[in-house]
Parts: sequence; structure tokens; C-alpha cells
Amino acid sequence: AVDELATAQDQIRKLEKVQQTNDSLIAELSEASQERDEWCLNIGAESSKNLELLNAARLQAQVTKEANDLVLSEANLKIKEAERKLVESMQVQDALRIDLQHAEAAVA
Repeated sequence: AVDELATAQDQIRKLEKVQQTNDSLIAELSEASQERDEWCLNIGAESSKNLELLNAARLQAQVTKEANDLVLSEANLKIKEAERKLVESMQVQDALRIDLQHAEAAVA
């Protein structure tokens, strides 16, 4: 009976050591889990920040494109106006040339 009692006490001590090891592992796991959760929060915050920056960059690109389109449209209108004035000027020049030819013919 003494041997059985000693064996039982030895088993209890071993179980207590295993329980202490388990408690330590649970504490480490809990700490690692907390650390992981913090990393996830940081990553989430960083992702949100990056998404906001990306959206701001897209908006800026859209605004820049629209401004460039407006400048291009204005430039095209100026070109068309210049072309129209050139045609008018050439028509006036042709009319003056014809008048000059008539005047020269009348003098001759």
C-alpha cells in the first residue's frame, strides 16, 4: 500500500508539472494571440490608410485629366478660330489681288 501511495503521489507530482507546463503554454499562446491581434489591427489600419491614399490619388488623377481635357478643348477651339481667320484673310487677299489685276488692266 505504501508503494501504491508513493506511486500515486509521484503521478500527482507529474500531473502537476504537466499542468504547470500547460498553464505556461496557455499564457504564451494568449500573449502570442494578443500580439497577432495587434498586428492585424495595425495591418488593417495601414490598409485603410493606403486605400484612402489610393482613392485620393485616383481623384487627383481624374481632376487632372478633366483639367487637361479642358485645356486641350480650349486649344482646339483656338486652332479652329485661327484657321477660320486664316481662310478669311486668304479670301481678302484673293479679292485684293483680283482688284489689283482689274486696276492694272484698266490702267493698261
